[in-house]
Amino acid sequence: MSGTSVNAVDCAICSISGHGIPAPGNPGAKVELLGFTSVPFPAALRARVTDQAQLNARAIAELNQEVGELFGLACLKALKSAGLKTSALDLIGSHGQTIYHHSGIKGHRVATLQIGDGDIIAERLGVPVVSDFRPRDIACGGEGAPLTPYADAVLFARHYAKVGIINIGGISNLTLLNKDKRLIVGFDLGPGNAPLDRLTRIVSKGRAAFDSDGKLARGAKIDLNLLKSLIRADKFIKRKPPKSTGTEMYGDLFVQRAIKEYGRANKDLLATMTAFVGYAIAYGISHHIKRSQLPDIVYVAGGGCRNQFLMELLEGLLDPLVVAVSDDFGIPAEAREALSFAILANDLVCGEQTSIKTVTGARHDARLGKISLGA
Repeated sequence: MSGTSVNAVDCAICSISGHGIPAPGNPGAKVELLGFTSVPFPAALRARVTDQAQLNARAIAELNQEVGELFGLACLKALKSAGLKTSALDLIGSHGQTIYHHSGIKGHRVATLQIGDGDIIAERLGVPVVSDFRPRDIACGGEGAPLTPYADAVLFARHYAKVGIINIGGISNLTLLNKDKRLIVGFDLGPGNAPLDRLTRIVSKGRAAFDSDGKLARGAKIDLNLLKSLIRADKFIKRKPPKSTGTEMYGDLFVQRAIKEYGRANKDLLATMTAFVGYAIAYGISHHIKRSQLPDIVYVAGGGCRNQFLMELLEGLLDPLVVAVSDDFGIPAEAREALSFAILANDLVCGEQTSIKTVTGARHDARLGKISLGA
């Protein structure tokens, strides 16, 4: 998959036995990570994907093919890195690259679009591909996101009495696990790396694609007046779940508005924006989760968990919750989402309903994804 930051295509190679979320009479899917490769997005292609003003019908059709080729290449590179041949593969799950996802904005149709043609991947690898996971949930009246809580219930199955998972990708989202699938909680929390990466590129004049370890923001001054203004103006983080969002809410326009309000783009603004991301995450947990549901520990995954400045802010904001990185549980933070779509693909072809209506707000659980047959 590739996240909303459009930095790279992440490819996880997994061995999966069984299927489903563990339940009485079903041990569930057992997942072993055999290899992981991250293939950077070519700069020119990335620029075209993120330039929404230029995404007319022709551009989207062409990008759908080009991103599909890149995803196929990422699969081949991952196989080579793991010392495996294409013949070793049974199935590919591809989330694709989101270029639009509604944010529940009044007057906007609930819709989503991921590009990266599954047929191209299937043709290049000769293996069946499951892609386009989100539209079926929307057709059922759901948000279409987040989808990873289902996979979290598989990956963290041996330890989910009182456990939460926060993923900080381009957008931040939360999973609260429960042994009863009907009681699993999940929703988008708000901004993640999407505004931070965009602002870092501006502050560094293009020399850095993201704030590595939070070094640029660390030591800079958080502007409390601007932070309060961002919080007051933000309607999404205050909205009750189910809810989901994307770069339409927290992308280029959001960053440009913050720069205009602050008057300049510098490290202080980046520090303030990082604090806003941390606040949005903490707000979602403290205001949208019942006290009886609060976890004892939250595992953080996604690229944002490598931002040490953000992680330190979160530890303070979420205290007394224990904050750890998913690596500590044996699930590499960068691989968690790619692993998730391997699980979703596996469980679709095994007949499982992989959406969770209590998470997305859909009328019923459903089988998610479309299948492109292999050679």
